[in-house]
Amino acid sequence: MRACRTFRYVAAALLGLTAIGGVPAIAQQTLVSFNVSGPADWNDPANWNPANVPEAQFNEVALIGALRQAFVDDTPPAVGGIIMDSSTLEIRPGGNLGVVPGPDAGAVPGNIVMGQSVNTSLIVRRGGTLSAQNLTTGGGAGTQLTLGETGGAGVAALSINGGTLNRITRIVGPNVNFTVSGNLTLGTSHTLVPVITGATHSAINVTGTADLAGVVRPELSSFTPSLGASWNLVTAAQVTGTLSVDASQIADPPRGARYYVTQTATSARLNYGNVLILKVDRNTGATILENALGGPINFDAYTIASPSGSLSGPWNSLQDQGLPNWDEADNASATRRTEFKTSGTTALNAGSTRSLGALFAPAVPTAFGQEFGNDLSFNYSVPGSGTVSGIVEMSGARNNLVLTINPANGQAAIQNESPYFDVSLHAYTITSASGKLRTANGTWNSLQDQTLPAWDQADNSDANRITEFKTSGGTPLAGGGTVLNLGAPVNTTAGALDVDDFGFQFALSTGEIMNGIVRFGPLPTFTPTAGDYDANGKVDGGDFLVWQRSFGAAVTPGAGADGSNNGILDAADLGVWKTHFGASAAAASGPASAAVPEPASLAAAVLALAGLASVRRQRPAQGGKAG
Repeated sequence: MRACRTFRYVAAALLGLTAIGGVPAIAQQTLVSFNVSGPADWNDPANWNPANVPEAQFNEVALIGALRQAFVDDTPPAVGGIIMDSSTLEIRPGGNLGVVPGPDAGAVPGNIVMGQSVNTSLIVRRGGTLSAQNLTTGGGAGTQLTLGETGGAGVAALSINGGTLNRITRIVGPNVNFTVSGNLTLGTSHTLVPVITGATHSAINVTGTADLAGVVRPELSSFTPSLGASWNLVTAAQVTGTLSVDASQIADPPRGARYYVTQTATSARLNYGNVLILKVDRNTGATILENALGGPINFDAYTIASPSGSLSGPWNSLQDQGLPNWDEADNASATRRTEFKTSGTTALNAGSTRSLGALFAPAVPTAFGQEFGNDLSFNYSVPGSGTVSGIVEMSGARNNLVLTINPANGQAAIQNESPYFDVSLHAYTITSASGKLRTANGTWNSLQDQTLPAWDQADNSDANRITEFKTSGGTPLAGGGTVLNLGAPVNTTAGALDVDDFGFQFALSTGEIMNGIVRFGPLPTFTPTAGDYDANGKVDGGDFLVWQRSFGAAVTPGAGADGSNNGILDAADLGVWKTHFGASAAAASGPASAAVPEPASLAAAVLALAGLASVRRQRPAQGGKAG
């Protein structure tokens, strides 16, 4: 005979109301709490409070919280609902748990609610079965539904009438049967993790509508796919919404390949294949389509978008190039360029490119460090697969300081790549989370070691962090490519280097602290046009002003207005400027003699600066190398 039960009633707001004879009545629901830390058996009455395995026929809902861990490895009575928070429920092989409505379905509707405020875990292993009316995941960001496993035998089965998933759903391999007889929503904060173990994978099968949002974050388990591989993620009578891809848990594919999701009206698939690259040169505006590897890519439409309006340059569209049946969209503008093919497709073979003109023409940044072109997106249409998100590959100078590390020898250099702004560097810090920095003499050739005035190494520089600062003022770094070499401060003998392991921050003499850019590759070089002190590609009056304002300063040899390369801005640099005045791209047609300053003006400038030289501060003495 069934043991005596103690009933607890929850608030009417949670249960709903029914009217009997016009008098509201509170539906009765009993919360039965799992009361052992576990892992412990669901089907043992001693593990529950009251001491009965909860059953739907008695309007009972299982409450599993407070770090409790329950497992099901047989077939317990169906339960009227499950509420989980900060807990784990595991359906093991041979386990079969049903969550069904009780006699009063308004109060006990047969739902599973995962996560009220903190992380919660529900696992269905291979050979286990779980069914419910509705499943909702929420609570902490780490709340996770896991279906299947790489080992074991049989199928992990989950069947629900409907659900809303807002956290992490992890589906492992092809031996999962996740079915939804009604509608399913993947929320904007949802992450779908398909663990790919082979050529096939388990899809979520939805009889009604699958409304998709959030992220797909694939993982590979003992499997290396080939280009062209694809796996079903969702099938439904109707698919709405879109999924984006986070490939952070997978090794970087070769250039021109990526993981991406394609959707049709009834399915969503994860693909690994070659995709079109949109190559954009920040300096020239050149915009090029490229297929870098693999087989031909057949497409019948594309869209390039820039919310900031960077697409105002001349567009050499496929229609303009005379490709059959291509037609520019009427709504093409500086924020959006679209073209479509009225019939058929165009193929771009591996190794082939197609120019779209100098389409990229952003507005000049208003401040140093302000990036341009980062809002570009590129999508194209592949018949039968849907819309594919292409790769946007930017090249050319950045409006920032760039730390380049040569992974072959550990050498590093800082460069002001900005085509627009000169800066004055006051301090910098390079970090390595894994401790791959070297500070000894002969490795890090600091600015202090190079005897640049007033530079001092920080005492706490070590394998994780090297810092240097200027005790007063700043060292000018002219825009257009001025370089500061730092020797070989990166250890290449302690394992492979990862660009994400390194960070780069710097302070300007204005007091502004900024994040720089870290890049792997050969170290940059800088060979400015002689006399082009403002690095604008021509030698004119602007360069004289740069020299005049910096007269007497000590700089990195060749930097700024040091045309004589002696490390001091002096009269010799004025001579270099005078000799090359007018040199520029226009020099092919000869410098305009009317633009050359009168000799009297040059003499006046030299006389004016002679006074500045007499009051220039003495260079501070250099301290010893920091320990």
